[in-house]
Amino acid sequence: MLDCLDVSQHVILLAVIIIIIIIIITSACEQLARTEYAKRTDGLAKVIHQKLEEAAELIEDKSPYYKYTLANVLENEKFKLYWNRSVITEKNNTF
Repeated sequence: MLDCLDVSQHVILLAVIIIIIIIIITSACEQLARTEYAKRTDGLAKVIHQKLEEAAELIEDKSPYYKYTLANVLENEKFKLYWNRSVITEKNNTF
């Protein structure tokens, strides 16, 4: 069955197998699962954060998301945008 695949299809198949193995290993180890989950959610949050920065005109450089480095605080006269900061509220929301 694999003989009919070209080289690029073999590479894609190998990448998928490696991803599945990583998912199995990280899900079996609770500590690894938490860190991998945090990496994935942070990656998505970074893309959203960059789009918010662009929409609020807090940045002029529109780098690709994978090259972009986030600032902890960005602000202009209308907006203040935080990244990875604690927010103190009157309620303690534990999830």
